[in-house]
Amino acid sequence: MKLTPEILEELLRLRASGKTQNDLQKHVLKKHGIKVNQSSLSRCLAKHRGERAEISRAVVQAYAEKSIPADLEAMDRVQEKNLQLLDEAQEAARKVPSLANVDKVVKLTAAVARADETKRKALGLDDPTESINYQGLADLVGLALE
Repeated sequence: MKLTPEILEELLRLRASGKTQNDLQKHVLKKHGIKVNQSSLSRCLAKHRGERAEISRAVVQAYAEKSIPADLEAMDRVQEKNLQLLDEAQEAARKVPSLANVDKVVKLTAAVARADETKRKALGLDDPTESINYQGLADLVGLALE
């Protein structure tokens, strides 16, 4: 008799719970009446684990292909709002260069940068060697304080 996919799933669960190969051999013999040697059991489990991993990858890939475009559109809407708020905050900081106004600009600038970085990663465009060189806080927040 052959180890069915159902039996292999059962054995993988038992293995994950800490059972040894010897325990699995005894379990298969006792519950299913199948005598299997340790190397065969190991090969069967490895093959089944690999097949299960391929199925999992396909499911995740299908989900990502379906959900990422909608997620990116939502990110674009949020980024558009953040940029609008940043423009308003920069204007307020130019008019009244208070610590509170500059702090708001700094926080919104960081939010815009994080969102841009997240989108670049989602699109596979992130390059760890690429970096932005800011020439001081004024460049970072887009202010030209006189």
